[in-house]
Amino acid sequence: PSQYNAGKEERYGVDLTVSNHTKINRDFSIDNSFVFGFSRDKQIDIAESMGTYSIPRFRRTGKSASQLRGYIAEGLFKDQAEIDNSPRQNGKPMHGDIRYRDLNGDSEITADDRDVIANPEPDFFGGWFNSVNYKSWNLSFVFQFSKGGQAFLNDLQNSASGIVGNSIQRMMYRNTWTEDNKDARYARLTVLDQSGNTNYSDRYVFETSYLRLKNITLSYELSRNWFKKIYLQ
Repeated sequence: PSQYNAGKEERYGVDLTVSNHTKINRDFSIDNSFVFGFSRDKQIDIAESMGTYSIPRFRRTGKSASQLRGYIAEGLFKDQAEIDNSPRQNGKPMHGDIRYRDLNGDSEITADDRDVIANPEPDFFGGWFNSVNYKSWNLSFVFQFSKGGQAFLNDLQNSASGIVGNSIQRMMYRNTWTEDNKDARYARLTVLDQSGNTNYSDRYVFETSYLRLKNITLSYELSRNWFKKIYLQ
């Protein structure tokens, strides 16, 4: 069948700015601006695949188009006994490999056990812009913030099954499973991934919330008379 654009998406948001100027006296004043906003999107009409009717969490109608689906990691296999008593996973898992959650309870880890693991859209975001003026001096700064939202790090995922001679991500260094480091966050390093450690999972998802001081500036405004003394205009 020919391809065509099908479906409708709804997107809305709020962007609010509140500013004020406070004059303390002739020489001293303060300016503030607060910015707050959020954005949402929702798929309101989309052609769902047949498989979504038996697995409701796979349905995309009413959900964000930005969501990423994958497996939920419950930890790393500690020993062979835990492997034998866990749902069957593809390949040949060993201790130190990722143990995934069996969402549908069929004692087997398959594509049907995937769920939403990340959404890059923050819950809200904003900033604070401040300027303090005293005579010819000015001190200004800008704070920015974002709350909620997640990011999936592909480079970290790829490092789980590296190529001999290549480096791994900094956060993996000394934090991968070995016989001497069984409490590590990340699975054992292998040349070829035969146990599903590089599957899309929340093991490689991170919160993107932040508060940062974007810039700070201290300045002094020279008078015109000063420029005239050095023959500048």
